[in-house]
Amino acid sequence: SFRFLIFPYREPGFPSDSGAVSDLMAFTRTAGDNKVVCLFNLSAKQQPVIPTVEVGGEYTNAMTGAKRTIVPGEEFALGPWEYLILVN
Repeated sequence: SFRFLIFPYREPGFPSDSGAVSDLMAFTRTAGDNKVVCLFNLSAKQQPVIPTVEVGGEYTNAMTGAKRTIVPGEEFALGPWEYLILVN
């Protein structure tokens, strides 16, 4: 299955219902027990990411081979124009 996600991030000072969304794009692709999580910062600024339960788990960075644990609710940052392609 394929799931397209936009991680909501509210700028400080914005009301929670303002709809202000950061420049992050994410999607997942699942086939059987295999899962790919792709995260993209589409801006020239560092962006915070707060993962959902849906993407939590142990992954390998498909580009570098580095191991990465995604913890639901635990914020991390993507640098300017940075992206992650994670596979389990």
